[in-house]
Amino acid sequence: MGISSMKILSFLAGMISVPLAFSSQAATANSGSFVENLPPNYTSYAGKLVMGKSCSCSSSSISGAPPGPPPCNTNPCYGSSHTRYGWVYTNVEGINSSFCDQMMETSSGVPPCFQLDGDDAIIISGTVSTIKDVPFYSFTAYQSFTYNSDFSSNYAALGSSVGLSINNANIKKGTNGKYILIVTANTQTLDTVKNALKASGVPNSIINTYLLPASITNVGSSSYPDQLSLLLRITTQSQTERQQAETFVQQTAPETKVAFIKGPGITGNVTWDDIPKWNNQLRSTTVEYDKKFDQKLNALEQAVINSYAQKGYTLKASLTQSMTHVDPQECRTTPSYCAYDSPDALYTSFPCDFAPGPLDTLGCDIQIPKDSDDVLMLVGVDHSLVDDKSLAAYLSFESKTSIGSQDGTFSFVGLYTQGSAAQYVSSTNARNLYAVKITRTCGSDPFCVTVPYQGGAPEDTGFYTLGRIYLDKVTATSSNPANLIPARLLWFTKSNQ
Repeated sequence: MGISSMKILSFLAGMISVPLAFSSQAATANSGSFVENLPPNYTSYAGKLVMGKSCSCSSSSISGAPPGPPPCNTNPCYGSSHTRYGWVYTNVEGINSSFCDQMMETSSGVPPCFQLDGDDAIIISGTVSTIKDVPFYSFTAYQSFTYNSDFSSNYAALGSSVGLSINNANIKKGTNGKYILIVTANTQTLDTVKNALKASGVPNSIINTYLLPASITNVGSSSYPDQLSLLLRITTQSQTERQQAETFVQQTAPETKVAFIKGPGITGNVTWDDIPKWNNQLRSTTVEYDKKFDQKLNALEQAVINSYAQKGYTLKASLTQSMTHVDPQECRTTPSYCAYDSPDALYTSFPCDFAPGPLDTLGCDIQIPKDSDDVLMLVGVDHSLVDDKSLAAYLSFESKTSIGSQDGTFSFVGLYTQGSAAQYVSSTNARNLYAVKITRTCGSDPFCVTVPYQGGAPEDTGFYTLGRIYLDKVTATSSNPANLIPARLLWFTKSNQ
């Protein structure tokens, strides 16, 4: 992917402007048996897990879905209706990022950051029992900013993920949901912290390790050290899951313990070669094709075309879904902006090669008049229901407007598309497929998404249909796009238009 291909992430990342609130009270050293079991040349400083508010950038959802959270009221808006975000934070001088603090005052796109030495560590101790039923949660480290003299600040914004997440498919936890997460760039520090935890009665079975490369833990060796961030995502679909996330925010997060451990030196020994990579974790499976979902999707597409032909519509285009996994290494070497990509996600779009939408990473710029009768039909396979629900944990779709457009936006999740294909094919063939209508006015139509025109004159329209597919539960990282049958976006116009 080149620089232009990162534009899709700036629309899809969906977390970086979520407002955060945290205390500015001085942090104090942790106390207790764990700290007492650390060697005397290791020092513990307090941090915290701060959670963003629930808000949405979308003006509508799919018919039949419960109402979303209130608007985010940020511009540009990256809030998500379906995901809550949290960040690790400390105000300890020398660990806290004063650069990010200053940037946060002027930009909605900067999260809390920290900076580490090579033998430092972060420890998070908490429980995921309150979110045990949500389809996806993860902890992901990010290289938020790195030194680059081409910028007046001497920092280039990367927002690129480091390694692979600790998520609900691979987290080591107890039967009560308790876990420990250690983040470090030094294997000796890792062993030291583990030994102190075990001596404090923590079983090894709940200790998770997240390695960072030592080259980005450089606060003691660089005038412009890398600014790092650690993000928690909690993604929900149902109202029950949303309430679980809210319980986590209100009750669990404040009780989550975060400690920053300063070691005696500044050198780490972990290299980029030691960091796990997505393309090394992929599995290959033909289960969707073995179950003939490609043929069933073809039949659904034809049934939808026939249905709209009977209503006086002509098929203008059939667009095939493109699925992309972001390469964070390219962000670091270009450099370009990854916008806090998730290594557990495929980001999707619908490219076209005709006017008014040129071939572009964001896909086809759908431009329809404000009072148009045009209809888009989104048809596809719900990958989260296939292969014992292991191919994917969750999928969602949303729209983002093109520059100058006065269109409204939408977002919806796979849960509320279930059963939608049964309008067009038999219930047997419709199983695990979806067929969602996208139009200017839905009326009482089921499984329909409205794109309202919200502007005046001149009439500026245009939107992209984008999406996410999260987490192969077998590999505990993003799905292999080769395993998934692409969705299709059918664009219909009235025959007399």
